Amino acid sequence: MFSLLKQLKKSITFNWTLKKVDAVIYYEDDQELLKKWILEPIGLKLIVVRNPLELIINFKVIFNFIKNIKYFFGKNFVRRARFTYEKSLIQVYNPKIVITFKDNSPFISEVSKIDDKRPYFAIQNGTRFDYNIEDIPKSVFKEINKKTLFYFTWGEYSEGVYTKHSDYKCHFIPVGSFRHSVSVNYPTSLVELNNKKFDICMVSTVNALTNYDLVRLLYDNVVDDEWNKTNTILAQYLKKYIKEKNKSLIIALRGHGDFEINIYKSIFDNEDDVFIMPRGKVSPNVPFDFNTYDVINKSDLIVSIASSCTVEAISVGKKILQVDYSLNKQYFINYTNGIWQLSDNSYKAFSERLDQIIDLDINLYNQSIKNYKNYMIKFDATEPTHLKIQKEIKKHI
Repeated sequence: MFSLLKQLKKSITFNWTLKKVDAVIYYEDDQELLKKWILEPIGLKLIVVRNPLELIINFKVIFNFIKNIKYFFGKNFVRRARFTYEKSLIQVYNPKIVITFKDNSPFISEVSKIDDKRPYFAIQNGTRFDYNIEDIPKSVFKEINKKTLFYFTWGEYSEGVYTKHSDYKCHFIPVGSFRHSVSVNYPTSLVELNNKKFDICMVSTVNALTNYDLVRLLYDNVVDDEWNKTNTILAQYLKKYIKEKNKSLIIALRGHGDFEINIYKSIFDNEDDVFIMPRGKVSPNVPFDFNTYDVINKSDLIVSIASSCTVEAISVGKKILQVDYSLNKQYFINYTNGIWQLSDNSYKAFSERLDQIIDLDINLYNQSIKNYKNYMIKFDATEPTHLKIQKEIKKHI
């Protein structure tokens, strides 16, 4: 109880002089990218980054909270009060827009339903599987049907899965991947990758990203979950395959924690043609880490289980193989008969499928995957995603 009160105290701040801003960003996720590539170019300079876990006590917020009391009434009183507080805070900031890169958080959807004084924008941050969207809590404002949320999705698929499993009220706008569109402006920060090419890139999706995550996983007794098991099997198969076929391989890690690094080091110990690349800022002078996109561009074939990067890779014409060894085949997204998706967990099937993809002419491969690509993610080299987002937001401010 004492620790809970202590944590609650830490989350509350008193600020009597909240000022009007141009934009509110929900969550810190890639806030600098949002500022640099979307908000500032369209003249939104005064920006506040909002962590909804923090409560700001302010006289005007309290006054607005009382004025908005009508939103309290109904089921889930506590959650209604929480979102009403958030609306009351936004009213004090009085921004032109509210935006987030954490599209699967209910905050922006819920607050947008009770605040029709400004547009709200969400930008898709990664591939969304059915179970991701099913986990989003249902709205407490079911009686409200206003659409003030604009959701920039990767493609048609995202609209379908949100419509099927969520009760977001929004305008879906397919624009492609924001991070991928700006990645070309951030060449690799790793000298080891200069002038390098790779036959195969495995994009790791191991669950434990840091040592803290490892502790959490051990506590939850899920270290041997499906993702980690499948990534291990995939790496072992690739080790065997590159030896047989004399191929080069790079492992693009999901994080830079010892747990994930040691998984791959234990498999590829003393392998000359394998480069294990941690993900994360390598120095204070490097503002963003786009090395994964860089090695995808330097690789002929991208292999992974449930990685967003494989979907982003097909948007620029890369060959991919998505592996799903899960019991429920929950990481496949329609088009399950495509050669780019494999569920047979034998090494024989894996090796034969890689041979088939590698040997297939790139033009024939892109023709075979064309419908899937158009369904999953938009890409327009003449108008990158960040410019499309800028253009759309400017319509509403």
